[in-house]
Amino acid sequence: MGPESQLRHEMLGLRQIPQKRWKELSKRVEKSNGIGILLVHPYYQQMGHNSTYERTIGKLIAQTKIPVIVLEPHNTWKQHQEKYPSHVTVIPTEKHNPNPLLETEAEDSDYEHGVLAKLLEKIGVKKLRLGGMKSELGHYPDSKANWMELIRQNEKRMGKPQTKTLIAYGCLGVTYANLISSGKLKTIELIPPATFPSRPAYYKSTKPFPEDPYRHWS
Repeated sequence: MGPESQLRHEMLGLRQIPQKRWKELSKRVEKSNGIGILLVHPYYQQMGHNSTYERTIGKLIAQTKIPVIVLEPHNTWKQHQEKYPSHVTVIPTEKHNPNPLLETEAEDSDYEHGVLAKLLEKIGVKKLRLGGMKSELGHYPDSKANWMELIRQNEKRMGKPQTKTLIAYGCLGVTYANLISSGKLKTIELIPPATFPSRPAYYKSTKPFPEDPYRHWS
């Protein structure tokens, strides 16, 4: 079994993924002009092959030009591993939240997304595109007001219309907010057709998603 196949059939935490794999990703990120895709629990809920969301996710995973990293719950990894080609790097998370595991054993800590952000920065990711489940619109209480303001400022820099509600709940929303608050990446943007169940409030398009699911967001 070659190294690529081995990575597909072993569950490796952030600190266990070989340096060779990160170097390969770094080269691919360089070729993609610093662009990377991160999918959070993309198959947490089965939607069926005919859903716009699942078709979009499938196209994003199948493409090979842009490096793809998937955060997958450690308890469903074996169930979904065949959906991920060898060029996709899969990182296990805790069962019901998006905290990446540093090792394959579950850990209770609040810095896993910080470690992920530093690794993404290290391999040269400057423009990160996010999709997956679950994305929830909502307001945070006053204790999280600064967090929400960071998201608002990020979307303003992206030229997005300002809205009262933001994607900041659910596994995708929490990851989005955590990576923005890390301050490690230049650009972080949601891919609206690849978010479920909610799309960003600023996304009003009813047009069919283009054949190339990434081109519209590059």
